[in-house]
Amino acid sequence: MKRPLIQRIFQKRDISILQKVVFIGGRSYFPSVRVRCIEVANAVGCDYITDVESIADIPKDKEIFICVKPLFNKEDLADLQKRGVVIWDIHDNYCPRNFIDYYLVSSKGAYQKFCSYGKTYIIPHHHCNFSGFFRRSRLRGKPTWMGSPEWIPSDLHFDFEVYNSKDMTTEQVYDVYRNSTILLNIRAATSITSESVSEHIRINPGIKLINSIGFGVPSISSPEPAYLEIGPECTLFAKDSEDCKNLVIQLQQDDDLYNRLRNNCIFKASQYSLANIAQKYLDLLISKV
Repeated sequence: MKRPLIQRIFQKRDISILQKVVFIGGRSYFPSVRVRCIEVANAVGCDYITDVESIADIPKDKEIFICVKPLFNKEDLADLQKRGVVIWDIHDNYCPRNFIDYYLVSSKGAYQKFCSYGKTYIIPHHHCNFSGFFRRSRLRGKPTWMGSPEWIPSDLHFDFEVYNSKDMTTEQVYDVYRNSTILLNIRAATSITSESVSEHIRINPGIKLINSIGFGVPSISSPEPAYLEIGPECTLFAKDSEDCKNLVIQLQQDDDLYNRLRNNCIFKASQYSLANIAQKYLDLLISKV
């Protein structure tokens, strides 16, 4: 029978909690592994390992395991839980229901979907403006869209820059955001009808808007739950492609509107900084685990 959680955690209270924590990631090329595993672990001050295929690869002195898309089956998780506390950081619809002590989600929509699985906590994503520097407001050019190719909106009848985030490093993503003047947080409308896409939208962490906020860049967004939750005062919501086109023109021409959104982004940016999000992980580890 599984021991109570409190009995499966530290036997030696004089050892720092952070020395017992390890972030465990799947393939290191996954953006979510880079962001929620490597970057957060470094900011919190914990060890991490990626490309893990066996729990035998995990150091024996670790007792708290924060899992970010690891390639573990049910038996692996059962064995891992015998060693300590398992925290599963949810990124998509796949989420094990057994052998997990805590779940982490990044939005209210994801919380509503997964909270019945067990103890669940919301920790948003962080933006990648690690310098905290904001460029001065300047002439607005073509809007920018960044993401996976399957989500490129094909029904927007105006010119915009497109960047495939799957082929980019964090530094390259940083440069695109830093040099953009208007961002598009829009996805391909033709895919919205499928059930899997609807579920994806429901648990979407809203990272596009978070990065827009982090760099102080006004944006145009689809009215998705995460965007409405994160910062409705930092973006404009488009009802359809024609509305999106008109909003782009507004942002290009209306200085007052543009600067109001920009100031709102800058005011809110610290809420989604890496330091602030790392503190939320630390608070969870100290107060709950």
